[in-house]
Amino acid sequence: MADNDPHAPDVRQRQTVDDGFSAGWGRHFLPAEEFVIDCHMHIDGKEPWMVRKSLDLLFGTLAAYRLDQAIVVDGGPGSLDWLAQVARTDRRFHFMIWMKPENPDVEFLRRARQAGAVGVKLHNSPIMAGQFEPGVWESPGWQRVFAAAEELAMPVLWHVTQVEAAAPYIGEGPGNALASRRAKGSTLSNAGLLAQFLRIVARYQGITFVGAHQLYLGDAKLAELFAAHPNLAIDTSCGYFLRWGDRMLDEDAAAAREFLCAWPDRVLFATDNTMGAAHCNEVHFEAFRCHLRYLRALRLPQDVLDRIAWQNARRVFALPEGDDWMTATTRP
Repeated sequence: MADNDPHAPDVRQRQTVDDGFSAGWGRHFLPAEEFVIDCHMHIDGKEPWMVRKSLDLLFGTLAAYRLDQAIVVDGGPGSLDWLAQVARTDRRFHFMIWMKPENPDVEFLRRARQAGAVGVKLHNSPIMAGQFEPGVWESPGWQRVFAAAEELAMPVLWHVTQVEAAAPYIGEGPGNALASRRAKGSTLSNAGLLAQFLRIVARYQGITFVGAHQLYLGDAKLAELFAAHPNLAIDTSCGYFLRWGDRMLDEDAAAAREFLCAWPDRVLFATDNTMGAAHCNEVHFEAFRCHLRYLRALRLPQDVLDRIAWQNARRVFALPEGDDWMTATTRP
């Protein structure tokens, strides 16, 4: 087998181990992610009993697809203690705090970290809607927040830009486009939002900044940004998506594979799904599968697949080890 052999590494190992006794057994096995960690989820219902019920519903189906841990991004002052209570007692669950432009509260940030928050979520939606000027993130109050986040080793997951043309392929309507979110008469642009974000990324190099939805950028621009900013990463939500029954064009798969193999440490699996009793249904389960299906369709090398599916999230957010206990004869 050549060095670029597309099979799982153990297929090659069986050619020689035990004097080749099992050579050829499982010859068709492909690289398989050991775990999946979803680093960008939302939650509906934050009281501990609601969270626990949601977790059981979510993992009751998606553990079959090797989902091992999930991070929800909706922690706030009113739910911090509730989410912390669950995170302390269920290794599958982690949470970030969602901080709003109007409230750069350093003391809350510190309290949240002490309670177990693994990161900070920021969203530019209020900026797009004209409720705040983009410069709010560079105000003295927010500089203190970023400095504290850097001190506390808290990553920042940030929804920075918004695609100008909605994507029906993932179910988006026109209301999701920046044109629909932009305040009337505003000259706000994605280029301006990105430039401000990158100034902050450059200023706080001790923070890992994760751009939600790939910052709505293509691979060529992302490669330029990765080269310039070693503390920049992206998540896979929304863009890394392959619907049931679809097969990517060979040239699209090859381009994606080349990009991910060049930057395997900068991409974290995520779905932007919602966890909750009303949301743990086939629609949300299939959305998870669409994101995982995309990665599997690329036939990535084992090490690249594992980094994106779970290792990067575990490293960036300092998460516990995975649980590989087999509850059936096989792990689907």
